[in-house]
Amino acid sequence: MLNRARGPAVWSHARRRTRRSIGEIVRAHLERTPGVTLVQAQVVGFLVRNGRVHGVALGDGGSIEADAVVVTPGTFMNGLMHIGDRTMAGGRVGEAASRGLSECLAELGFRVLRLKTGTPPRIHRDTIDFSRMLEQPGDEPPRAFSHFTRSLDVDQILCH
Repeated sequence: MLNRARGPAVWSHARRRTRRSIGEIVRAHLERTPGVTLVQAQVVGFLVRNGRVHGVALGDGGSIEADAVVVTPGTFMNGLMHIGDRTMAGGRVGEAASRGLSECLAELGFRVLRLKTGTPPRIHRDTIDFSRMLEQPGDEPPRAFSHFTRSLDVDQILCH
């Protein structure tokens, strides 16, 4: 469980790998849903008319009009990466930070803050002296990812 030192609103389960990602499962479901069209593009702003959002502006110069807009920026909105003494815009390796969206939200009167997730640094295991480290075990007993899971029917093992 991540962020346990913070309030329950930001607790999240962590898992190193899955056979099929949740994103793939959700995408497959949405692709089969009638009336839903998936568009992969970077949203850089909102289309506003008479004080109401009526669509989004895209990074490629296009736009999409809509009766409703749901903002799900993920963790890369104004994302920062820290590498040694350097700080740069970005997300996971090879992925860009989402730029422009937070400024648009602020212009619309929303208060925009940063939530530091506490993601640990990535380091090469050959550069680590494990004998000088303290083990930080997972939750005991292990917890299920879903609140709907009644019991863990499969032994939970540590993966290295």
